[in-house]
Amino acid sequence: MTYHKFIAGLLFLLCFEPSQAQHRIKIIDTEIKSLQIFANQNISTFPSINLNSNEVISITFDDLHPNAPRNLTYKIVHCDENWTDENLFQATFLDGFQEQPLYNSGFSNNTLTRYVHYSINFPNNDVKPKISGNYMIIISDTDTQQPLLKAGFMVVEKRASHIASIAIPTNSSYQTSHQLNLTVLLQELNVTNPTRDVKTKVYQNYVELPDSLQPQSVNTGLNSIFYSRTDKNIYPAGNEFRTIDIRDVHYTSTNVSSIKQGQDLYYILLRPDKSRDDSPYAYTFDYNGKMVIAGLNVNNPNTDCDYYSVMFSLSTPYLGDSFDVYLEGELTGWGPSNHAKMLYNNTTNCYEIPLLLKQGFYSYVYVVRNHNGDALMQLSPEGNFSQTENSYQICTYYKGIRDTYTRLISTTTIEQNKKASK
Repeated sequence: MTYHKFIAGLLFLLCFEPSQAQHRIKIIDTEIKSLQIFANQNISTFPSINLNSNEVISITFDDLHPNAPRNLTYKIVHCDENWTDENLFQATFLDGFQEQPLYNSGFSNNTLTRYVHYSINFPNNDVKPKISGNYMIIISDTDTQQPLLKAGFMVVEKRASHIASIAIPTNSSYQTSHQLNLTVLLQELNVTNPTRDVKTKVYQNYVELPDSLQPQSVNTGLNSIFYSRTDKNIYPAGNEFRTIDIRDVHYTSTNVSSIKQGQDLYYILLRPDKSRDDSPYAYTFDYNGKMVIAGLNVNNPNTDCDYYSVMFSLSTPYLGDSFDVYLEGELTGWGPSNHAKMLYNNTTNCYEIPLLLKQGFYSYVYVVRNHNGDALMQLSPEGNFSQTENSYQICTYYKGIRDTYTRLISTTTIEQNKKASK
C-alpha cells in the first residue's frame, strides 16, 4: 500500500463525520418512550409517502409521565433538506390547521408500568400536505409550552428518477466499505443550475450519512446529474446490528443473563457485549436498527406490553476522557443523545447503560464518538464488513433560486446484500 493510500484510508476510518443538519428524530422529554415513525402500517419502512396518494405516515409513542395523559398538541412544519424549518405560511404547505390537539389512543392494560399510548396518522381528516418535501411533527405539552419530541418524515412528488447501485469500491483502501453510484434523471423538470439547485441526501439504515455527495458531471442535454466517482460517495459498511429478544420475562432468550422482579418493575441484566472488530463477519437477523413492540400471548402490543429495565454493557477497556460510547438505534432515537450515552464502570470494566424498554425485539449498535459528535470508526467495537446487509435511502431535493420552499422530487431504496430470510 502506498503512503497516500494509507493516509487516505486512515483519515476515512478515523473520523466519519455526521451531517451538520438538524436531527430527523429528537426525543426531548425522557418520559417519552417507544417512539416509532413509519409508512403504510409497515414498521420496517422508511417514513416517506407520495404526494396526493392514499399512503399514510404513522407516528406512535408512549407517555410514562406520572400525570399522563397530559394536554398535548402536535404541530407540523415544512423543512429543507437539512431538517431546518423553512418558516412557510401555513396555507403554502398544508390543507388544514398547522396545530392540532392530540388525543390518546389508549391506556396501559394490566401492566406494572403505567403509560398512555398515542398514535397519529398523516394525512388525516384534519390536515393534509399540499406540497412535497421534508415535514417535521412536533409534539408539545400545552400546559408547559414545552416540546416533548420531534419526528421527521417525507412527502415526495415524482419529478425525477434515480439510476442507483451499491458496489464495493475498487480502491483497495476501502474494501470494507460500500460505494454509491448514482445518476439523477431530472426528466421534464427545468433546472437552470443543477449544481446549485439540486441536492441529494443518502440515509444508511434510517440514519443520514455525511453530506459528501458532489456531482461528477452535469449533462444538460440529458438533463442528468452524475455522482459516480472512484474516490467519493464511499461509506463504512459497518456490521449487522446486535439484537435482543425481551418479549417475555418468563422466557430467557439469548444474551439475557438474569431476570429479577422488583416491586413495580422487572429488571433484565444482559450478558456483556464484546467487541466484534477482530471477529469474522457473521450474518444476524435484525431490523437494521428498528424495534418491534410485541409480547408473547399479548392481544394488543400498544397497550398490553409492559416495560422492563434493561441493563446493557460493553466489555472493553476505558477509552479515555476524549471519547464517549453511545448505544444507538431506534430504541434511543437513532443518534447520539444524553439518554443514549454510556458510563464506564471500573468494577466491571464495562461501559453500561440501563434503558426502560417495552416488551419486544430490539436491534442496536455501539458507537464511539468524540465530543464534537463525530463517529470514530477506528475505535468502533462493531467491525466493518462489505458483506453487511444495509438499507440505503436516496432522496433528491430541488429548490430554484426564486422558490420559497424545498421540494422532494425523488426517493429510492436499495437493499444491499439483502438476505432472503429478511
